[in-house]
Parts: sequence; C-alpha cells; structure tokens
Amino acid sequence: MMRVLRREDIDGVVPLLRAAYGRDAPYRERLSRYLAIEPLGWFVADDGGGPAGLVGVTVHERAAYIGLMAVDPAQQRRGHGARLMEQALAFIAGRGIGSVMLDASVAGAPLYERYGFVDRGLTHDLVYDGPERRGPARVASVEDVLALDRASFGADRAATLRVFAEEGPGRLVVAREGGDVSAYALAQRTLIGPVVAKTREGAEEVISAALTLPFDAPPHVLAPGSQTPVLEALGFKALRSLRHMRRGAPEIAYQVVGKASLAVG
Repeated sequence: MMRVLRREDIDGVVPLLRAAYGRDAPYRERLSRYLAIEPLGWFVADDGGGPAGLVGVTVHERAAYIGLMAVDPAQQRRGHGARLMEQALAFIAGRGIGSVMLDASVAGAPLYERYGFVDRGLTHDLVYDGPERRGPARVASVEDVLALDRASFGADRAATLRVFAEEGPGRLVVAREGGDVSAYALAQRTLIGPVVAKTREGAEEVISAALTLPFDAPPHVLAPGSQTPVLEALGFKALRSLRHMRRGAPEIAYQVVGKASLAVG
C-alpha cells in the first residue's frame, strides 16, 4: 500500500532511513521540515507490517526535486522502489511540472534511468577542513534574497527558503553590490546551503562569512561539480560524489553554488 506520509508516521520511518542509508542523522527534524514545505508530497510504502520505503517530492513552482528515496534493506527486490518512484512521478505530473531533478547514488541511479532520468553533471559533498574563522557577518532576511534565488535557480523557491530560514534566525548572510544582494548563504547547523552567487568573489565572501557562525560539526556544502574549485580554495575537501540527474523539459537555470539539501535541491 502506498500512502501520504503523516507527521505521526515520522518516528516509524526513522529506523527505515537509518537502515537504508547505514548512518544516523537528524531525520525527525528533516522530515518535519520537508512536510512543512510539501505536506502532500511525501509517500510511504507500507506492506502492512510497517514502513518499507519512503520517497519525497518538493515542488518549486515549475520544477520538482525528488529526494530521500529509501527502501528497507530487508524489503528490497520486492518492487517498492519502482512503486515509490511511480507515485512520486504521478504526483509531479498532477501538478503539471515539466522539469524533475534528483541526486543519485551509484546504487540508485539504474532505477532512475529506467524512468527517463539522464545525467547532468555531479553533486559533490564537501566538508570544511580549514582553520576556525571569526569576523562580522552581514545578515539579512529571506525576503532580501528571493529575487536573486529565483533568477539563479530558475524557479520560485520562496516557500522552501522561508522554512529553512525560520529554523535558523540570524544565519542568512549576504554580499551586496550597489545596495543589491549579489550573493547569499544560509548556514544550517551542519551544512551551508543554499548558496547562490553571481560571481566567484561573491560566493567566497558569503561562504567565508557563514564560516564565522557556530556549527554543531564541521559544515558541509553540497555543490555542483563546477563549484568545487571555489570551495576547495576556502578549505573544503571532497567526501563523496553523486550523479545529478534530470528528466523532462524545460530545463531551468539551476546556477547554484550550494544546495539546501539532497532532498529538496
């Protein structure tokens, strides 16, 4: 059975995510955040004995992002992954969305290829490995960055950005040119992202400013391959890579330096 994820399901889904990804993470907080953004876009495969799989969709105006696809290792090879993907794509089609993106592991990519996804580069997970930084950070409100984000991403992410920013007041830093915001970075507790900048200099400025804020652990950035030289110059080192895949048209701009997460882009 396939059904929409409810908030009361979250505790039951967390063990599934830990088993599927082989690591612990703040899954409860993340799923609560994602449901706040897209309450009807998260789906559970339930075989009657509890959650067997999960997938989520976040719609950004005319583009959609699929993320957190997971199947319980004990329930694999029973068609749950295919059914979850078909449910996600049906939800996207019902919203009239033409461009769909995701970031795939080596193991997951063959499933997505079956549904028409093709490679559009790589997404790199990098972690900060440089010295401690101090200094003032120029903080702004989320409303100040919406126009720049829409122009760079190619679709409206306002709802997503507001939810992320509300969880970390005072952690949205910006660079300005002539009074206009030319770059921004949102410092989450363990990740800097999203990051959007018109120039490399702007990206360096806002990431450097974000690094002066406190984190729970050395922060990561999830960056398109073209952006890794900027991050490596700032002291980040690459940990792993995923295949950034897309399906459908029209293509959107998607000129970002760092993602908000692998689940929502």
